[in-house]
Amino acid sequence: MLKKYLPFFKANLMMMITYRSSVLAWYFVETFSVVMMIFLWSTIYKNQPDINGYSVNEIIIYFLIVGILRIFASNYAIDIVSDEVKQGQISMYLIKPINYKTRVFFSDLGNRFGIIMIMLPVSILVMYLISIVWDLSFSFDMLNFGLLIAFLPLIFMLMFEFSYLFGLISIYTTNVFGLVMLFNIIISITSGQLIPLSFYPDFLFKIVNLLPFKYVYHFPANILLGEIQSKDALSGALILIIWICFFKVINYFFFKFSLKKIVIFGG
Repeated sequence: MLKKYLPFFKANLMMMITYRSSVLAWYFVETFSVVMMIFLWSTIYKNQPDINGYSVNEIIIYFLIVGILRIFASNYAIDIVSDEVKQGQISMYLIKPINYKTRVFFSDLGNRFGIIMIMLPVSILVMYLISIVWDLSFSFDMLNFGLLIAFLPLIFMLMFEFSYLFGLISIYTTNVFGLVMLFNIIISITSGQLIPLSFYPDFLFKIVNLLPFKYVYHFPANILLGEIQSKDALSGALILIIWICFFKVINYFFFKFSLKKIVIFGG
């Protein structure tokens, strides 16, 4: 049943490998921003052993974990769908005997596997070098590490569904740049990518805590740091699954409704 989608997976995987220099260039830019973030937080923690429950050692490790998680959390569904809508290619896929969303999923999965193959070994090496330079001490429980690994496919699924939703919104807009910016802003602010969510004021933390995006960076990073118990981690995984199902339902009906708009453009 899924064999007809494997060519899309393989094509995007090979594309990432072929253009690996571009992927590595993007990664080194990301690494530079992480290093600058570490310098910033090292300065903030000067003469302060602890801020909001994080030591300087823990906050640096937090951002290193976030850097690794970004490899799995970044998503191209919004780019795939919006490009096909803009170029009119989406109509070609809609008349083929395949499920459009499943096709986008396998294309995105191919992109992700290619990036993981290229970037994960480099990321581990960079993480190791940074730990030496900053003399970091870190030990983790194997159970917590296993829970973090279990979160990775759930993180990917959540980001895919949310990114796919924004891709569908591009059917109604002509400028995708604003959508991509909005998507990135929502994720960066509500996920703990820029700063641990516990640093937020209480009123903002309560709002962000109601959203699913804390499970992308903040929650799994704190699992590995030992700040979240295994029972709470399992509860978080269940809540994340519920959110994924919620977005699946939203995307299903939104796509059905949006088909009329696609037909209007095609006609």
